[in-house]
Amino acid sequence: MTAGSPVNAGPAWSTELGRPLHRTKALPPCTPDGVRPAAAWIQTCADAPHLKCVARGDGLLHGGHATVAEISETIQLHLWRSGALQTRRVVRELDPRSASPQESRLRSWCRAGGLPRPLVNAAIVERGRQIAIVDLLFEEYRLVVEYEGRQHHRDSRQFARDVQRYADLRAAGYEYVQVTAEMLRNPRAVVLLILQRLRDRGYAGPAPTFGLRWQALSRPISTQR
Repeated sequence: MTAGSPVNAGPAWSTELGRPLHRTKALPPCTPDGVRPAAAWIQTCADAPHLKCVARGDGLLHGGHATVAEISETIQLHLWRSGALQTRRVVRELDPRSASPQESRLRSWCRAGGLPRPLVNAAIVERGRQIAIVDLLFEEYRLVVEYEGRQHHRDSRQFARDVQRYADLRAAGYEYVQVTAEMLRNPRAVVLLILQRLRDRGYAGPAPTFGLRWQALSRPISTQR
């Protein structure tokens, strides 16, 4: 079967492999190695949770495996394809500067909770010297949010660099929130902690809300307005 070859639409099952196969009206855009990453991500958006779609989409953009323009063109080429309508809803949320799934999740939780929009992987320069590149930066309030993975503690050189970097941030007047994998198990608590630090530094906006927008992050993407 070649790209553009029409076949009957709908799922099928391979009894030999025991894995789900799919019939489709036409193959999505391909390379000699297989389906293009953008097309594969669109299919993922058909039923994966919203938050996972954002993290995976960020990873594609950050790694140079796809662009927003390519994703949009693929959607328009086959708007009928499973996942296309969901992708149209989520593609605007992607950020190619996000370098890890944890950063993507932190950013999405902050936005869904109603906090100000942070800069992602932002460089902080003081007196002509770059002192840090941080995961999330609430620039107006000089507040940094950093995800602390285990590798930061296992690598002694990385640990020493982190200690110096935080010392430089403090000297430049920045506050920071360090988030661990354990803390990510309670995202509401993380967002409330960030809110408190923002308020300590002058933020007067509303408290986070954990309503429909927040709840939607853990569900498949709705195609309803």
